[in-house]
Amino acid sequence: MFRSLLDDLPDEHAEALRACSVFSGLIDPCALSSVIGCQSASLLDALAARGLIERIGERFRLSSGLREFLLTGSLQKSSKLRDLHAAHFVQVASQLSSNPSGPQVEAYVEHLDDLNGAFGWSIVRGQPDKIFQLADSLYDFWLLVGWYEEGAAWLVEAAHSAASEPQVAARLYNFAGSLFVLAGLLDAANEQLRKALSLATALKSEPLLARIYNNFGTSAWVGGNLPNAAIAFEEAYTVADTIGAEVGAQLARCNAAGVLGEMGKFAKSMALLKPLVQIADPGVKGFALMNSGMNRYAQAEADFGLSDLTEAFEVLHGAGILRGLSYCTRCLVPSYAANGLQTQAAFMSGLHDQLNEEHFSVSSPESHRRFDEARSDIEESLGPATFLEIYEKGYYAQLDDVKSYLSKKW
Repeated sequence: MFRSLLDDLPDEHAEALRACSVFSGLIDPCALSSVIGCQSASLLDALAARGLIERIGERFRLSSGLREFLLTGSLQKSSKLRDLHAAHFVQVASQLSSNPSGPQVEAYVEHLDDLNGAFGWSIVRGQPDKIFQLADSLYDFWLLVGWYEEGAAWLVEAAHSAASEPQVAARLYNFAGSLFVLAGLLDAANEQLRKALSLATALKSEPLLARIYNNFGTSAWVGGNLPNAAIAFEEAYTVADTIGAEVGAQLARCNAAGVLGEMGKFAKSMALLKPLVQIADPGVKGFALMNSGMNRYAQAEADFGLSDLTEAFEVLHGAGILRGLSYCTRCLVPSYAANGLQTQAAFMSGLHDQLNEEHFSVSSPESHRRFDEARSDIEESLGPATFLEIYEKGYYAQLDDVKSYLSKKW
């Protein structure tokens, strides 16, 4: 049946229909024009009029049965069209990543089926440049939506396909390792990071080595191996210093300081943090203030680090660094509680859970322990009903309202 339909079509309509088959999601006229090299609007209208494709708003859909027939009917033509489709969505991926406002989930979702299709095809074809460009963009999306394990699995497969380009393969293994850390799969993370390290060492790629060591440090920290974490972070900022990667070195120092604080080496930790809390970069400054606050909390200093932690919250909030806010709210709960501010602590507990659900933030076992103990004590102190009432206000509050909410007199 499909064969006779195709034979009855004018050549340009048949070619347009074959091009439609390489789209995994809805067919956008502009994207199809890019694939076939000419304006597609009238061709799509003609195909829709024949009932071969379905109009969905301003886009179109091809039935799965017809799509499969077209893809398998002429493999050589399909391969060429899929190459052109992948090239177009490499450009789409680049545009999504370069959004001045940062990656936008809705924009990715709109193109996701075809981004995945292009990525999968590039892996099949073994095209390292396309693989990396798509992976680099999709990595941002996986981080945003929390698809860590799925993204890491894609990246491992991509790294195998890109083996002919060791620099690309090493970066993909490093990406995969970082996502496995976020998924809590530390053995898998370390396996991929070791592959990345081996390749990067052979390539003598210092920028990549610094990032790999930082991910090794995070994996060790999350796994509770503080001495190894401190060594890895020190290696990361030492390498970053040698190549002038200023922000990378600063963030690695923040991480090293956090580990040293949890090891009880507060003097060394604060020495690393002292210059970092003056940095203009909000990511560096916010995380440095957080670590400084938790050091003061652990040493039971004055306000238990509350001033540093609230300043960290304001810096991260102002910059929209939601992953950092998730961790900061975790730290603020025991600090508020230690200052006797139980209602603010309960509110922050609710806000933390909201942020944690939307922007999961891996943190150390010690951070989890402090948070869980504080929340249990707060609930007991306030009573379950009062705790739940305040907790839910925190959970449902908009971030813009947080500052005024927390400044109220209880």
